Amino acid sequence: MKKRLDIYNPLYYISNASNAELFLLILLIFKAVHSETLIKFSVASQSVLPFCRKDCKMSKEVKTTDANKYLGALCWREHNWNNTGQSLRLKSNKQCVACNRMYQDEYREQPEVTTRQKEYHLEYDHLPISVERNKGRLGYWNEYNHHPDVEKRRKEHAQLPEIKERTKKHNQLPEVKKRKNEINKKYRQAHPEKGREKCRKRNALKREVYIEDVPELEIFERDNYICQICRKKVVLDKKWPHPLSPTLDHIVPLSCGGEHSKKNVRIVHLKCNLSKGNRCLPEGEQLLLFG
Repeated sequence: MKKRLDIYNPLYYISNASNAELFLLILLIFKAVHSETLIKFSVASQSVLPFCRKDCKMSKEVKTTDANKYLGALCWREHNWNNTGQSLRLKSNKQCVACNRMYQDEYREQPEVTTRQKEYHLEYDHLPISVERNKGRLGYWNEYNHHPDVEKRRKEHAQLPEIKERTKKHNQLPEVKKRKNEINKKYRQAHPEKGREKCRKRNALKREVYIEDVPELEIFERDNYICQICRKKVVLDKKWPHPLSPTLDHIVPLSCGGEHSKKNVRIVHLKCNLSKGNRCLPEGEQLLLFG
């Protein structure tokens, strides 16, 4: 029995390299590219990868064996990968590969983007590859990302209902919560003064008093690193709960109606702060207020 001609297998025509068959192969490829369904021939896997739409623009071959991709739920554009009923997604951001490439192509075709890219290349491509060139590139994009118009568009985009819903679902993922907790933990360890200032503001907010930003280092420098109770030197190397560690004390306590402001705080030792407690000062001693 004569073997049936497999017209969708390009290896057949390559192995039997006759002029007629090669010409037929060229016609089949030309027809497939201009048909309603985009056919992508994969010589390496010896298979045909049909995609659902012509505008998928899958210019590069994708493989499920890639460590950075996986088969997930069908995307809203219904990009069906290899008739599996699933979409090929990126592990980094969970986005569909086909949708991501479509977005990139549409973004690059915008007039303002092409103009900006031309200006960027004219400014930096003539420089040799060096640290200065990389610094210039980073400075260019940092300046662009912090431009008022760009920030305005970013905020408007974040307020869209579908974006809010997608962000909410993304933030509820266990791996996202774990990563955020790790980042917050590292930040708290690197900036303990931020946590202390947050606690002071929360206590002042509960008592409904005046609140303003009170940077610790600014108060320490103003008081020349001298405890305002015992008049001895304060060493910043001492960490809480060391008795000589530096703390901020409210001259008029919050419980007595004192405000959380720069003129109502001073640098003191921890043991001096604890010994004073929340006692309200007599009217004469309230002249210690700064400012």
